Amino acid sequence: MLLYIQTEKTKTRKRVIIFGRYIMKYIFDTIATTKEYDKGKWWIDPDIISSKTIKADTVIAALERFQALVEEERYVSISNNAIKNKEPMYIETENGAKQTGFVITGKTCFQTDSGRWVCHYIDLWINVLTVVDTKF
Repeated sequence: MLLYIQTEKTKTRKRVIIFGRYIMKYIFDTIATTKEYDKGKWWIDPDIISSKTIKADTVIAALERFQALVEEERYVSISNNAIKNKEPMYIETENGAKQTGFVITGKTCFQTDSGRWVCHYIDLWINVLTVVDTKF
């Protein structure tokens, strides 16, 4: 969608591109893994967090919404400190490395054989896709 605005001082028209209502759509595809030191001791379903489509102004705002959603739906907590210390995730392309998302530490509880619950840290490998409208 295009919007033309006229500035007060100069009376010139500027072309502004708007994506919807100033909101983008992001898809967060996530794979969960146990931390290296817990491998073999605990098992987690890699697909415990389903794909999430989130509307937000920025990727960081979408990440904050994602943080709330996974806590609410899957009982995986992501601290604000974990968001701040997120690590970039890259893929190798012909033109060099390209960032595709983040690796973030989360925390969830596992049930022992005796039925007791213990909490451990996990890694969330989050691939972030940006959705744009297709022009036909």
